[in-house]
Amino acid sequence: MAIGDFDQDGRLDIAVSQYNSGSVGLFYGQAGGGFSGRTDVPVGAGPVGMVAADLDADGHVDLAVTDHRVDKVGVLYGQAGGGLEAIAYPCVVDGDATGITSGDFDGDGHLDLAVTRQVPDTVSVLYGDGARGFTDRGLVPLTVGRAPSGITSGDFNGDDLLDLAVLNFYDDDMTVLYGQSGGGFGGRVDLGVGKEPLGIAAADFDGDGRRDLAISNSWEGTVRFFYGQSGGGFGPRDGFGGWQIWSSNLYGQELVGDGNYESLAYTSTDNAQQIGLYDMNGDGLPDRVIWDASNERWLVQ
Repeated sequence: MAIGDFDQDGRLDIAVSQYNSGSVGLFYGQAGGGFSGRTDVPVGAGPVGMVAADLDADGHVDLAVTDHRVDKVGVLYGQAGGGLEAIAYPCVVDGDATGITSGDFDGDGHLDLAVTRQVPDTVSVLYGDGARGFTDRGLVPLTVGRAPSGITSGDFNGDDLLDLAVLNFYDDDMTVLYGQSGGGFGGRVDLGVGKEPLGIAAADFDGDGRRDLAISNSWEGTVRFFYGQSGGGFGPRDGFGGWQIWSSNLYGQELVGDGNYESLAYTSTDNAQQIGLYDMNGDGLPDRVIWDASNERWLVQ
């Protein structure tokens, strides 16, 4: 799942990957709230991870997508006046590409991409030039745990450098790779997060000024929140369960204009449900929002 104003109407839209059909489903934000019906855009053989960002610095939101079947990263570049260009493939990532995140990891002013690879359990950093070019610069991929899936970035230890948090599906844990001055990543910390984690989002969910993480665990059917601590690190505080989540993408974003972040989970199969957490009625409590793909309707609980 990725969120951005893809049609440039001032409202946030939602993009979801649809692995079996080789497409991305776009739900456009509507005036007064809510979303349009799904618009499908072909993107390749097996899209999985997505991230929305202005990768070529032209002022338009782009959508980067990993293709698990052909080991490529594709980008649908935003167009002037709204809409997305047909997908282009600026780089090849060998080894079952899955999750993806963006950030300026080397501090050169251009957005880069970090991609999880399940063969051989690594993360590749693709450095952007701001002109639609990306390269790994011949650097050795970063070693993480077994079957890395979701990935996100943020300053997790308060040193003003971007770090990476990577979920390891078969190890039931998360690897945090800390950014270094001048680029690259140094220290590594592994933290247990729950059974078979897939989706991860970073945002300040509790409003204390520190970056927190929301993690979906497919086996447990839960979303767990890990709250950033003073001086770095994370502490588990609460979570939500009672319904099955099979999510390769989890996203934290303010959607309803109440100053709070909402956490969204989306299933990676075409006909299954997309599940999200929103404060829909402004009572400060998260409500469950489910996309019923079979009947093409949103359900709020």
